[in-house]
Amino acid sequence: LEKMRSPQYIDVDFYDWARTEEGHRFMCATGFVKGTRRYGVYNNKIYHYQRHINRNRQAPESWPIYNNYRDDAPPPPDGNRRISVKPVRTMEEFAMMMAIRSATYLAEQSCPYHEEFDGNDFCGAHLIGFIGDEPAGALRIRYFADFCKLERLAVRPEYRRSRLAFRLVRAGFLFARRKGYTRFYGHAQERLLDFWQRFGGRPMKDRDTFTFSDFNYVEMELELPLLENAIQFGADPYLIIRPEGDWDRPGVLEHSSGREASEPLKNIKAA
Repeated sequence: LEKMRSPQYIDVDFYDWARTEEGHRFMCATGFVKGTRRYGVYNNKIYHYQRHINRNRQAPESWPIYNNYRDDAPPPPDGNRRISVKPVRTMEEFAMMMAIRSATYLAEQSCPYHEEFDGNDFCGAHLIGFIGDEPAGALRIRYFADFCKLERLAVRPEYRRSRLAFRLVRAGFLFARRKGYTRFYGHAQERLLDFWQRFGGRPMKDRDTFTFSDFNYVEMELELPLLENAIQFGADPYLIIRPEGDWDRPGVLEHSSGREASEPLKNIKAA
């Protein structure tokens, strides 16, 4: 418990179980609640203690659409599986993204491997779209000096009758706008012009179509107003170091500020 009180664990909930009636009463007396949902499955035998920092957090429905995936979120009232999105932050999520794009571009469009995974995947951000708890779509975002490019939109074939593609694109625009971008650039296959025009994209004037990986593409552009809460130079330093896309709640480095600065290198002489 001493360890769990330390800043790096400040928002970690507790899980436990009780084998006896006395254990049940003890759990309830100390604030545990019987029953919890994890990975979309409800278990009525596990006891859950929610840390105070988590009790006033917003419900997933009110989180930003680029960061509203939760594996313990209850299903929607209508019984359908929830559509949600989150930024890629772990190697497992990176593997999910690669699997989705492989199913779409390598398997369906016969795109050569080195054309699909083009050396830019570690240079930008990625969003993953979920149907329930199943990773079903992905989008890549790359940044340049005064514009942003949304690309590599992919949705697994079995989920294309959902609204996931639209949700991913809207999430991508909002994600980049939160980072302060207002100008967007993209390459649309000629057959998908209508899709991108629904978001306000328009073909660039006096630019010819061009070809790569066996498809003709049209250069697209879009301008959007600056968000009031866009992260700009001079923002709170703690906000700047929060996990990418999770800018609306304190991060682990913020929690570490509860420790006094020990200056662990103060006795090491500079080389």
